[in-house]
Amino acid sequence: MSNHETFFNEILELTRLGRLPWQQIGRKDNADVILNQHLVIRQFSATYHRRGETFTLLLLERRHLYSEQGLFTEREERRRSELLVLERGELIINFNEVSIKLARMMELLDLAIFQSDRVRHVLGAPT
Repeated sequence: MSNHETFFNEILELTRLGRLPWQQIGRKDNADVILNQHLVIRQFSATYHRRGETFTLLLLERRHLYSEQGLFTEREERRRSELLVLERGELIINFNEVSIKLARMMELLDLAIFQSDRVRHVLGAPT
């Protein structure tokens, strides 16, 4: 397992356990570090402490246009996730489906969505 995977797995596990809370923030926030900001659907933020360092995590839900090679197929819009790791406002690591399997990236996104403060506010506390 690579260092990238280990780092990502720590974040995923803490999120699963509810020990890494995510807040939904404005989708246009952090435009200075996000490429193709116009494709962001939702954005979540968390503060992650590791080995005495503090990191800001940005989890993005993005639009992704998918198209098979062919003249008669329509482009299909799908969603993707991307995890940015910032230290003191500077981008350090960018996780996407190239470095982490898409299913695991989407699992983290789905957990963050359902654990986020805005969704809890709308749905109420679990019974």
